[in-house]
Amino acid sequence: MTRQQAREITGEIMSAIQGVLTKHGLTVDSQKSNFGDIYGLTIKASQAELNENGINTNSLEATAFLLNAQHHGVTDTVAALGAPFTYRGEQYRCIGYNTRARKMPFLIEKVSEPGQHYKAHDSIAPYLPTYDAASDIYR
Repeated sequence: MTRQQAREITGEIMSAIQGVLTKHGLTVDSQKSNFGDIYGLTIKASQAELNENGINTNSLEATAFLLNAQHHGVTDTVAALGAPFTYRGEQYRCIGYNTRARKMPFLIEKVSEPGQHYKAHDSIAPYLPTYDAASDIYR
């Protein structure tokens, strides 16, 4: 089996089980496939709790945002998670926070390109909804 065949099979399997996962309220956390003489596919899924902006609040990054964004001056972290904001003329939304990334902790995505994630410096905090400069301990 070639790499291309494994990718095609994985894509077909993932599209086939997507309905079952959504029926039971699960989202795919990670997937891993092996190819060669034997093809193997490992899928890890977790319970999804989507907020009003469509962000899975059970994910590690979203939970970290809810706990740490207040230190950057975001007063209402629940409302700011997934809410659109404008930065350099583009619409983005914050989808999480990486606690291990010291310089670029915020995880954002363009509203026009869902699924394309970017890392952002903590200087993006003033652009987030519900930002209050008085409560920002890093400024």
